[in-house]
Formats: sequence, structure tokens, C-alpha cells
Amino acid sequence: MKLTVIQRISIGFLFLISFLVVIGYTGITSVNGINDNLQQVTTRAIPISEDSAQLSAQFAAVNLAMYQHYNSIKYDQLEESEKVFNQINSQYRPLLERLKSELSTIETASDQIAIVQTLQEKVPEVFSNIESTMRVYRMSFDGSNLLATLDEKVDKLEEQSQDILNQVRSVPVASPSNKQYIDDVAFHISQGIGLIKLISASKDNVSFRKYVAQYTEWMIAYLDKAYELQRIAENASPRVRSAIYQQNDLISEIIHLVASLEGYGNTKETYLGTKDTLFKNMVENEQALAEIRKDLHKVNEFASSYSKSVANNAQDSVSSNKLTIISISAVAIVIGVLVGLLLTSSIRTGLYRMMNALQRMATGDLTEKLRQASDDEFGKLQKSASTLSQYLRDMIHAIQDQSHAILESIEDTQNITQSTKSAITGQKNEIDMVATAMQEMTATIREVSSIAQETFGEVLQAHDYATNGEKNIEDNKSLTLALKSDMDIAAKVIEQLDSDVRKIEEILLVIDAIAQQTNLLALNAAIEAARAGEHGRGFSVVADEVRTLASRTQESTEEIKHNIETLLQSSERAVSSINQSQIKTDQSVEKAQSISEQIRNIVTIMARIKDMNMQIATASEQQSTVTEEVTKNITRISELAENTEQGAQKNEENMIELLDSSKTLEKIVEKFKTN
Repeated sequence: MKLTVIQRISIGFLFLISFLVVIGYTGITSVNGINDNLQQVTTRAIPISEDSAQLSAQFAAVNLAMYQHYNSIKYDQLEESEKVFNQINSQYRPLLERLKSELSTIETASDQIAIVQTLQEKVPEVFSNIESTMRVYRMSFDGSNLLATLDEKVDKLEEQSQDILNQVRSVPVASPSNKQYIDDVAFHISQGIGLIKLISASKDNVSFRKYVAQYTEWMIAYLDKAYELQRIAENASPRVRSAIYQQNDLISEIIHLVASLEGYGNTKETYLGTKDTLFKNMVENEQALAEIRKDLHKVNEFASSYSKSVANNAQDSVSSNKLTIISISAVAIVIGVLVGLLLTSSIRTGLYRMMNALQRMATGDLTEKLRQASDDEFGKLQKSASTLSQYLRDMIHAIQDQSHAILESIEDTQNITQSTKSAITGQKNEIDMVATAMQEMTATIREVSSIAQETFGEVLQAHDYATNGEKNIEDNKSLTLALKSDMDIAAKVIEQLDSDVRKIEEILLVIDAIAQQTNLLALNAAIEAARAGEHGRGFSVVADEVRTLASRTQESTEEIKHNIETLLQSSERAVSSINQSQIKTDQSVEKAQSISEQIRNIVTIMARIKDMNMQIATASEQQSTVTEEVTKNITRISELAENTEQGAQKNEENMIELLDSSKTLEKIVEKFKTN
């Protein structure tokens, strides 16, 4: 079974598409494997790393908040640290549960799940210890504020004591022994204030108890000196007494402050003991948080190693699929090249045979008849080209026959046009002669009118000039007869002109019919050229030119026809005018004869000469007017004849152009070989 070109090409493409489908399926399988690995990384490893890192960061933040809470010196710092701790305390449990759930999706994560479960038990205990430590430190922080208040009182008391003691030392005392005693008491008071400052500034319980014991001894020693100081004040001057009383007031304030030292001492001792305990607890909590972060770091390392393992699996899958795709692609390329070569060799022979045939047709060689060599598309194309070649041969023969017929018609039309042109030229010459004669007749009539006027002026001398008048009348009669003869000739010439013009009209009808036939032939040629397609483009241009020349010929014929109709109308008017002139000329002859007869009796009828002379003058003027009108008509006829001559000349030129176009068309057609 022989396959068509389309079937062969379809089979080749089917092979290629099959291999492309296999390659595509392999590629999609590889991409799906890579996508699965990426899904494992993005849905398992990355969330585990993110959650473990977030938990580690939160526990580090708790450690920092714990230290900041311990070192807080203001309430807003204390509250900020507690706020951070409470926020993390409410967040870590869901994160641990989610981390455990994420690890449960990985088969090899049993150890990490155990770590998370341990953290779920351990972290609440550590957070509870941190919370207790913060609560205790807040209570201790309140005690430290009380201690700070007492420290402020001690500082204020020290400032007051300095002023009072300086004043006491500066007071003059009459007795040197009393003066010395007062100074010793002032110094002793300064020592007591120093002990109170040491108690306030102590950092541990040992120092605190030591300074409290020294303060008690100082107070006992001062009580022994107070009695003697009171005695001195009673016997001293008012100024000294006032200074001692101020010093006693200072001692009263010291005693009042010392009275609260018992509670102060308990608070101080509690604060110092609590701070030591808090520091130990904080160190233990820090170690616990470090162990928790270490466990989370193990989970994070497991997520990283899991990601690397998945990435290695994906890389191995890509390498394996790449080798498979390359192998299948190589096989597909080899088979595609073989299929392409087979298709090319099966198509090339028929294609080259068809190309050679079309090239010969393109150069105008239509002599070779194509034969169908196969039943495929190229065979059908050869059959169609053979049909086209036969159709072009028939069309070229038809165009050649029509072209010869057009040439013969154009030559006949050209001969007729030349004859018409010669006739019109002769007619124009005759009309010019008639115009000249009419001008002469007009001059003669004017002369007759002038003579009539002179005759009327010389009526009294009519008798003397009767003989001359008779002679002039005879001359006028001769001229009138000559005018009549000329008018007869002009009438005949115009009648002949009318007959010739009508013949020209008939010839123009023939030319118009030929132009219409030429236009029809050009239209048929254009249609056939359009059917021929690209090969008939040049012939189509020639057909358009022929049709254009035919249209121009028809337009020129219509214009000549219109001018001839106008000429016929003017000719008819000229004939009518000449007939009227003949009638009037006959009347003038009759009147001239009557005048000739009456001249013989001129003596007896002189009285009537005036009236008759007036009639002659009037008739002469009318005759002059008529002759001028005839002259104008003749001039118009001459112009029409000239226009007709120009139209004939243009028609002849159009015939020459049409003849050249027909010859060009014949040369183009001769380029095609049909035999």
C-alpha cells in the first residue's frame, strides 16, 4: 500500500511525539520525586528547626529576664522583666506540643520525641522555680526600699548633726574643762552617727551584727556622759545652754532612730539572707535553662541532618532520572533523524519534478504536457498544473485571435477618421469663402445705403443725374443678381456641409461601436488574466491599458458627436437665414427693376422720388442688418468646423495610441509558446 505525503509525515511526527511523551513522563516523575523531597524538608525539617530555634530563643530570653529582675533597682524594670517571663510562660507549652507532633511524622525521631517529652516535664518545674524566685525577690525588693528610706534618714541626720556639732564647738565656754568635755561629747556623737552609717551600708549579716553591737556600746557610753553634760548646761551661759539643748535634741532623734533599729536589723538581716538565697537559686535556674537549650539544640541538629539526608536522596533521584532522560533523548534524536531522511527522500523527487514544470510555465513555455507520476499529493498537483497549462494555452490562442481582430478594426477606423478629417478641412475652406463673400456683400449693401442717402439729398438735381441714376440702378441690379447667385452657392455649400456632418455622425456611431467592442474584449482579457493568477498579471496590465484607451476613444467620440450636433443646429439656422436673404434679394431685384422702369418717367414723378428714396434707404438698412447676421452665422459655422477638425485630429491620435497598445498586447501574447 502506497502512503500519501501527509500520511508519511504524520507517521514521522507520531514517532517523535511518542518519544517526547516518554521523555515528558520521565521528567514529570523526576520532578514529582524532587517535589516530595522538598515537601519533606518544608513540611517537616524546617518547622522542627524553626520551633526548636524559637523555643531556645524564648528560654534564653527567660534567662536574661531572670538576671534583669534580680538586678532591678526600679519598679518599672521589675515589672518589665516579669512581663517577659509571663509571656514566654504562656507560649512555650503549645510550641513544645507542636514540636512533638512534628517529630512524630518522622520515623527516625524517637530519641528526639523522648527529649521533648522530658522537656515537657522539666520546663514547668524550672519555670515554677524562676517564678518563685521572682516573687521572693519582689518581697525582698520592698524591704530594700525600706532600707533605702532608713538610709536617707541617716544621711539627713548626719547633715543636721554636722551643723549642730559645729555650732556647739564654736560656742565660747568660760571653763576650759567644760569646753573640753563638750567637745568630747560632740566627737562621741560623731562616732555614733558613723556607726549608724556602717550598719546601713553593711552587705552581710556578720558585718551587720558587729556594727549593731558596737552601736549598743556607744549608746551606753553616751548615757554616762549625758548626765554630766546636763549639769554643765544648767550652770553655763544662755548661749552655751542653747547649744547643749540643740545637741540634746539631736541625741533624741538618734535615740528615736535607734529605737527602730530592732525592726531595721531584722529587715536588713532578712534582705541579706534572701539575696544570697536568690542568687543561688538563679544560678541553679540558669544551669537548668542551659540544659534545656542543649536538648533543643540536639533536636535542631536532628532537623538539619534530616534535611541533608532528604536533599541527598533528591540529588540521587535527579542524577538517575537525568541519565534516563538523556538516553531516551538520544534514541529519539537518532530515530527522528532517520525518519526525517526517509521523508525527505520520498518527497524530494516529486517536488523537484513539479518545481521544474512550474518554472517552465513561469517563463511562458506552455508546450510541455505534464503527466501524473503518482497518486499522492504531488501527483494530484501535477494533474492540476497540467489542466492549468492547457487552459492557459487555450486562453492565449483566444487572446491572439481577438488581438488580430482589434488591429484590423483599428486600421479601418483610422482610415475612416483620416477621410473625415479631409472632408472637414475642405468644408472649413468653403465656409471661409462664404464668409468672405458675405463680408463683400455687406460692404456693397452699405454702399447702396449711402447712395440712397445721397440721392435723397440731391433730389433737386435728380433730373440732371437721372441718366447716372439709371446706370447706378442697373449696377445695383447686377450686384443684386450676383448676390443672389452667391447666396444660392452658399445655400448649396451649407446643404452639402449638413450632409457631410451627418455622414460624420454615422462614422462616429461606427467608432463608438468599435470602442465598446474593444472595451468588452479588454474586460474579457482582464477576467482571463485574473483567472491565470500570478502568470496573468502582466497580461492584466495590458488589458487595463486597452480598456483605458477604448474608454478614452468612446469619450472622444461622444465629444465629437456633441460638437457635430451643435454644428447641425447652427447649419440649419444658417440655411434658414440664407433662404430669407434669397427672398429679400429677389425683392431687391424686383424693386430695382421697378426703379429702372420709373427712371424713364423720373421727370413726371419727381414728387414721389423722395418717398421712394426713403423706402430704398430703409430697405438698404434692413438688408445690411440681415447680411451682418448672416456673416456672424457663417463665422460661427467656421468655428464649429474648426472644432470638428480638431476633434477629428484627436480621434486620429487616439486611434494611433490604440493601435500601438494593440501591437504591444500582441507582442506580449507572442512570448507564450503554445505549439
